Amino acid sequence: MSHFAKCSIRHVWILLALACAAAARASDLPAPVGVPVVLESKISGDVVWVQLDGDGADLIQIDRKYLASSSVAIVTPQKAGAYRMQALGIAEGKPAYEIFRLQVGPGPGPQPGPTPTPPPLPPIAKLHVLLIEESADRPRLPASQLAALTSPEVRTYLDTKCGKDGWRLLDKDTDVTAASEWWRKAMTLPRTSLPWIIISSATQVYSGPLPRTAAELLALLKQHGG
Repeated sequence: MSHFAKCSIRHVWILLALACAAAARASDLPAPVGVPVVLESKISGDVVWVQLDGDGADLIQIDRKYLASSSVAIVTPQKAGAYRMQALGIAEGKPAYEIFRLQVGPGPGPQPGPTPTPPPLPPIAKLHVLLIEESADRPRLPASQLAALTSPEVRTYLDTKCGKDGWRLLDKDTDVTAASEWWRKAMTLPRTSLPWIIISSATQVYSGPLPRTAAELLALLKQHGG
């Protein structure tokens, strides 16, 4: 198929999706500059992602070959501003779209309530990774996410990049009072769900929900740890 034909098909999808407003959803996501954001569409089947604002230099996307599902995109905002990512696909046999609005950095106008400032993690030269779970909820996790927690490939990567003392998988109620400062402070960072992941290098800290698959988790780790 020619490049022109591919572009034409893509434009048709966009027009069909825009004509089907009843199937649309919108999600607002805060997104600090330099911190990867996981976008997960509820549209089933093949999903096409379109960046509606800015260009590829504003929202850098993880190469799709690292992602197990087309319904997931991972983008890293490079500068403050308001951006939209659109997922296009099929819902109940009809064209549908879903828009994710990313508010990167401080936005204009009133902000929705005060945001607590997470306690800073102490500088650390070597890559550190903390995985936090509710161990009692393991049987209720999606099979793909449970596989991510227990993936031999992920654990081999962590052993290699962090060393056996540089990463941990802990229950949310684990007592870390006797642990070093980094682990104590990492356990106090705000979380909105479980399982959760915290990645810290010499230059940046990532804190967010655990990706849904081992492939997505490994891609996120490699983005920070190489």
